[in-house]
Amino acid sequence: MDSADTPLVTALKTLGKLPEASAGAARVSQAVRSVRFSTGLRRGWEGARTESSIRWVLADCRRSGSDVTAKTLREQVAWQGEPEERVAAASWRCHSDAVAEMPPLNTKDLAPPSHRPVRAMLASLHRDAGSTDPQGDVREEAGILSEEDAAKQELIIEVAEANAPGLIVLSVLAGQWIMQPLSVDADRTIRDSFIRWLGTVRGFEPTGTAVLNLDSLESQIALYRAGTQEGMDAWIGAVADVYVDAMSESLRISQSVLAGRTDPLVD
Repeated sequence: MDSADTPLVTALKTLGKLPEASAGAARVSQAVRSVRFSTGLRRGWEGARTESSIRWVLADCRRSGSDVTAKTLREQVAWQGEPEERVAAASWRCHSDAVAEMPPLNTKDLAPPSHRPVRAMLASLHRDAGSTDPQGDVREEAGILSEEDAAKQELIIEVAEANAPGLIVLSVLAGQWIMQPLSVDADRTIRDSFIRWLGTVRGFEPTGTAVLNLDSLESQIALYRAGTQEGMDAWIGAVADVYVDAMSESLRISQSVLAGRTDPLVD
């Protein structure tokens, strides 16, 4: 073990030796390739990222009980720049912020893309999530966390910044966040947009179009909570499968954008 390794890095290295660390990453990589080099994404990656944001926002609205349709969201974004409904607008701002910090797909620049530091990105998402709250004090204090939440977020930051394989980092990040959510109202919106952004800037899911169903992992959180090798291996595999499923949807999104239409299943 490197003498400079922290307990977290040591734990992540151990997880990296589990079977699903490589098998799951291989499944995701194959799914990403099928989308990354598709005609639809090569020609319309910006539109595909926008449509993906619409679908993330729609999922957020459904989760909060807001009665907003994909058609309405698209029209309001096209004509007004963002949705009218408060929850939808906050979610749109979070995902727009995340997308703005993603590297472009079609570029000849071989230099490593730069992006906002993890801590700064989280602070920005907190502000976005609270920016539409009708209470002025809530808007002004967005990102000012309780002592308990601050400790949880410090662990999130440490995991996100760790030098470890993308699938391992994202699996632990998702597990930790689901198991110990922040107490802020928009916790899931911040979580979703942050994990979307992190997976893209780390190059694990470089398209930025995956609409992950992270809520589906909640029923399997006991695997992560147990902390056993078997449980963690299954958890990593479950996170990989969420990405694989999302990439299938990404392919449909990119094809729809290229054809100049949207998927009627989400209208």
